[in-house]
Amino acid sequence: MAAIAAVDRGDRVTLLEKNDRLGRKILISGNGRCNLMNTDSDLAHFHDADTGFARRALEAFTVEDTLAFFHDLGIDTRVEKRGRVFPASNQATSLVRLLEDRAQRTGVRIVYSADASDLVKSEGYSVTTADGQTFDADRVIMTTGGTSAPSIGGSDDGIRLVCALGHRSTSFYPGLVPLETERSTLHKLQGVRAMVSAEALVDGKVVKQDEWEILFRYYGLSGLIILNLSEAVAPFTEGGNVSIRINFFPGMDADTLEEKLRGRWNRHPHRSAAFSFTGLLPDKIPPVLLPLLNIPSDRPAAGITQEDGRRIAEGLTAWDVRVLDTRPFAEAEVMVGGIVTDDIDPRSLESRISPGLYLAGEMLNVHADLGGFNFQWAWSSGWIAGQGA
Repeated sequence: MAAIAAVDRGDRVTLLEKNDRLGRKILISGNGRCNLMNTDSDLAHFHDADTGFARRALEAFTVEDTLAFFHDLGIDTRVEKRGRVFPASNQATSLVRLLEDRAQRTGVRIVYSADASDLVKSEGYSVTTADGQTFDADRVIMTTGGTSAPSIGGSDDGIRLVCALGHRSTSFYPGLVPLETERSTLHKLQGVRAMVSAEALVDGKVVKQDEWEILFRYYGLSGLIILNLSEAVAPFTEGGNVSIRINFFPGMDADTLEEKLRGRWNRHPHRSAAFSFTGLLPDKIPPVLLPLLNIPSDRPAAGITQEDGRRIAEGLTAWDVRVLDTRPFAEAEVMVGGIVTDDIDPRSLESRISPGLYLAGEMLNVHADLGGFNFQWAWSSGWIAGQGA
């Protein structure tokens, strides 16, 4: 995107691509479908240390601008739940091929397998690749990403090159990633999916909440809701008291659920406690959770006391799971952290430390929620950097 924006201004542009083809991260996103953006333009979906930094780029190249750009490119789109936008072809390859065609048609010179290993500033800039090639330029745009998805080239190489010129970076954490939790009998739910609401808590304070699908794994928790909540807790898993509070009945509090369950137990007193949840929850959940609430799964509904019912309702609407860590960067969709934005001009994304150097995308200390928002940051920041350069 940055190369296309720069060449559109009349500049001569050389794109150094680390991999042997463009857009490998695009190709694996959305299970190969590429959730390329979201129709929701609420800035609350974007997270940075300086709350006004990302706003400048996102308001300068908006959701509407992004849709118009891709439609002009030839990408028809479809909008799915929660405003997630996908190519109508359901193929990420469509996006990559048309972006590559646009870049080549407008005169961008693309050099593949060009792994930048050194960046030197004199009157202009000199970039040296791992195989010894040198490229000189008046201005350099860095869009080297972060440490997520290392199997397709994700690393902090670009960040280290920028820091060598005087920039600072934060610590890095995996984001939009599954969470490892305390080992318990929950491992028996491996592979079970459920629609839930959940809260992420740090030291007892709710830092984020959502309603989406959860997936239980042998190591802990995954699924769309956990990926989305993970970015808020990732920096605190070392030394912090981090937990996920799950409500298996979204929209219900304990009082409402207790009344609902008591009605079912009264109508079908012969059913076991676990069987009484059939039609409400996935079948594997009650036999695992009820014993943890001191309710035998085979207890007849007629034997569930008022105290038992209250304990069940409170437990299933506020089930706390202690988080020990995130899964590794290899399983993360984004990196939380990056280059400190204090030293970047938000209007152009030019470095205030090294004029002529522009930074965009994941390498900056900006990340976003699950659902296409991180791609929106990539498109917006890439466009602004390319136009600024």
